[in-house]
Amino acid sequence: MKSILYLLGILLLIFSSCSQNESKPVRKTIDLSGEWQFQTDTGKVGINQKWFEQSFVETIVLPGTTDENKKGIPAKDTITGHLTRAFSYIGVAWYQREILIPENWNGKSVRLILERTKPTHVWLDTTYIGTNNSISAQQDYNLTSKLRPGKHKLTIRIDNDPKIIPVGVSHMISEDAQSNWNGIVGKLYLEASNPIAMSQVQIYPSISDKKIKVVVHTENKGESVKNCSLQLSASAWNTSIPHDIKAITYETKLNLGDNRIEIEYPMGDNMQLWSEFEPVMYNLNIALTENGKVLDNLQENFGMREFSHDNRHFIINGTKTFLRGKHDACVFPLTGYPPMDTASWIRIFHIAKSYGINHYRFHSWTPPKAAFDAADVVGMYLQPELPTFWNGFDSLDVAHRDYAINEGFQLFKNYGNSPSFAMLSLGNEFGGSTSVVHQIVDTLKRQDSRHLYAQGTNALNGWKGYFDLDDYWTIVRNKVENPDHSTEVRASYGFNDSKNGGIINDWPPSTTYTFDKALEGVEIPTISHETGQFQVYPNYDELEKYTGVLVPWNLEKFKDNLKKAGMLDQRYDFQKASGALAALCYKAEIETALRTKDMAGFQLLDLQDYPGHGTALVGMLDAFMDSKGIIEPKEFSQFCNDVVPLLVFTKYCWRNNETFSSEVQIANYGKEPIQNKPITWELFIDKKLVKKGQLNPQSIPNQGLSAQGNISFGLDFVEQATRADLKISIENTSYKNEYPIWIYPEVAIPEVPASITIAKSLSNQVIAKLEKGETVLLLPDFSTIKNNSVEGIFPTDFWNYSFFKWIGDKNNMPIPPGTMGLLMNPEHPVFRSFPTEFHSNWQWWSIVKNSRPLILDALDKDFRPTLQVIDNINRNHKMGLIFEGKVGKGKLLVCSIDFTLLLDKPEGKQFYSSILQYLNSKEFSPTTSFDLGTLKKILN
Repeated sequence: MKSILYLLGILLLIFSSCSQNESKPVRKTIDLSGEWQFQTDTGKVGINQKWFEQSFVETIVLPGTTDENKKGIPAKDTITGHLTRAFSYIGVAWYQREILIPENWNGKSVRLILERTKPTHVWLDTTYIGTNNSISAQQDYNLTSKLRPGKHKLTIRIDNDPKIIPVGVSHMISEDAQSNWNGIVGKLYLEASNPIAMSQVQIYPSISDKKIKVVVHTENKGESVKNCSLQLSASAWNTSIPHDIKAITYETKLNLGDNRIEIEYPMGDNMQLWSEFEPVMYNLNIALTENGKVLDNLQENFGMREFSHDNRHFIINGTKTFLRGKHDACVFPLTGYPPMDTASWIRIFHIAKSYGINHYRFHSWTPPKAAFDAADVVGMYLQPELPTFWNGFDSLDVAHRDYAINEGFQLFKNYGNSPSFAMLSLGNEFGGSTSVVHQIVDTLKRQDSRHLYAQGTNALNGWKGYFDLDDYWTIVRNKVENPDHSTEVRASYGFNDSKNGGIINDWPPSTTYTFDKALEGVEIPTISHETGQFQVYPNYDELEKYTGVLVPWNLEKFKDNLKKAGMLDQRYDFQKASGALAALCYKAEIETALRTKDMAGFQLLDLQDYPGHGTALVGMLDAFMDSKGIIEPKEFSQFCNDVVPLLVFTKYCWRNNETFSSEVQIANYGKEPIQNKPITWELFIDKKLVKKGQLNPQSIPNQGLSAQGNISFGLDFVEQATRADLKISIENTSYKNEYPIWIYPEVAIPEVPASITIAKSLSNQVIAKLEKGETVLLLPDFSTIKNNSVEGIFPTDFWNYSFFKWIGDKNNMPIPPGTMGLLMNPEHPVFRSFPTEFHSNWQWWSIVKNSRPLILDALDKDFRPTLQVIDNINRNHKMGLIFEGKVGKGKLLVCSIDFTLLLDKPEGKQFYSSILQYLNSKEFSPTTSFDLGTLKKILN
């Protein structure tokens, strides 16, 4: 089905340009793809030495990069912070080729188009044409005055030194993301048009008035004022409902030079709207004529949509919507730069949409036109960003301010007609002068009213609040840090940024918490910034995919470290277990945002891996947008969708003498209300239905979050520790969701069998008991193992351990524990009375929080803990909460869990009981013998 959708989208884009005008285009082009002469200029001497007058010995193929052509310095180091360019070149490079201008171009206006490159200088023969430093849009050079029919030499100087652009470490130029390539990618051609031609067409839809305003910019480079006509016609081209709009003709007088013409074009009563649900596209054909002769013709795609907000929520065409966003860091490992073709972007957006994503945030960069074209067809709300990252706007830095404004203008010119271009942010996490930021936002808003604007994405970390000019606010917290998390708008953080790493790790698990308090007083839509960041252990089979310009030496190094630690055979188990936990945490993050009545959206970091800034493998998908096999789209979209059924209950672990109760909420941000559809709930144990019920709302409004009633049932039918699955669905729809709960019998604290000695340290008395053949449960005092253990943490490591350890060390802040969840064999007899999967789930939360994972590197490499803790890829410690073995004739089980803090909790008491039952059974028969010296090293 997906491949059919991809093909359909591609065909629609191909045929759209033919929908209105089948006449031959007036403009002519010369494709400049192919072999060019090439020379690097490491000393930046080429201008002074007039290299534009010389010829170069080397060759290079364009479109392409120095990396793809294996120009530059072959990689030798083994960087672990990001992928490595196999051939790296940073600096000035010169590109040159001969062009042949035909006779029929005589008298034409000629432009050189470079779709995507870095700052350039251009010479035609020996004449300097000019410079252009835009990295967010195509570069245009006017060659008209210097070009005559015949042979010419075209020379382009490109400098990818990031210091020459005042944007910081933007993902447009960062080695952590796409790589800081040198070259030209995408379209590369010469275009000839008549001296009287259109230079730009911008379309401004008004759905309330059922019309568009068409702004046509024309250039009259002729010799006199001209009386001309503009003929407009449009039709819908990707919908099953045909809609051809009546053509109109507009008479105009074109003065010499630039002309700006505004035309109102009625769309008619059958106008169709563009949105994520039905992304109907129109094609507008504009012909410029004089006395019936066509001087120029252009075609522009557009959609009839109004993306706005009513105080705290986004509105699409009058309907409230919720942005389920994906962060895009420009990760394209094969090429080192983003796809320049529409088909690739259609694939990317279809994958994201299958996971419930309807919004893309491009972190400090803007994708090429192909991405906007694809998003138009798929129905995706895009937020490109200007290329500023961590580089504040200084009030005295006029160059930075002007560069940002000019880049914004280039975005409007090149991508402004795309209905998917919904929002614009000035960049990522910068500080500096608020007055300059005000000035930039004000200038951009006045220039183009089709988009919503923000000062930046998490600018100033939210500390100064939002601006009067902001249409929306993307933050991690509202103004100030608060130890009770009351100002935070996401549930996970690094340990140096929020107490205990945020809500998921700090608050007992439930489905009741929201960000309501943090949004008090906020009167514009709020989006949570870079939500999630839960690491997944890598699947090293992915290494085989890196067949392009970027080398995964970081992953190879981590794999080698795992091998040296003796745990390479566990790599698949680590990936599956950490992935399952990460998916669990992403569900909690997303549902918290959906439960917050005035939340406007979230921007995940990320649905896919980001192999930079320390290597952050935080995705459910790998860097290639391929599934890791952790959670498939159908399951993920249960809690990430336009409509999500939600259960709101206080805890996951229950006693069998309690009554389970939950409020039922529906987050409906769909196209329309849901009418007369019962809500059904079902309780399963071991896949067997044991209870069910139904709520019968007459209408579920599509206005966001609504309460739909309550469900409750007694738990006394459960006699032994049990996991149950509570499923909720809206009948006759695809909308459903499910939650695990654990039910434990209410029993007294178990007595310790006489055959078992419980100890807090490996004392001489304990050793003596072991040597006699006795059984010992060692629950070490945490103060004695502090130096050989880490703090217990429930979620997987946030973003990347080395990155946040560096921040913590640098700023004297807390260092993250850095672990990535539990791994166990659920069939092991120690878990016989404590139902579990092979990975962490919510019943482990209080247990893990009251534990200290021990570092067991001193044990044999092939030894495996009974209850293992997965360490991060930077350390690769062998770690465990439970390990067992023989000491002399005796049997020892070490458990670094503090049960004194857990026996008031049903799950804690149940696990303690399960351990005692195991130790008191014949099944407790460890085979590994421990050396006392090694044990003392671990436990002291």
